[in-house]
Amino acid sequence: MKIKKLFIDTETTGTTSNSAIVQIAGIITAGGVEKEFDIKMRPHEGADISPQALEIIGKSLEEINSYPSPEEAAK
Repeated sequence: MKIKKLFIDTETTGTTSNSAIVQIAGIITAGGVEKEFDIKMRPHEGADISPQALEIIGKSLEEINSYPSPEEAAK
């Protein structure tokens, strides 16, 4: 049996329940093989967007709004 591991990191627009995930990245390992992924998505309509969170993740509002929709990013 291959041992599988997932290491994941997310970037969000804040810490409220209505904040949005704007990036999911990580590494999947299985049987010694590693695959990386990095998915960016724009915030959902009406998301809380904290200027402090944007500063922490090093992104501007203009930049995150240029990302694909969450539905497109999921594909």
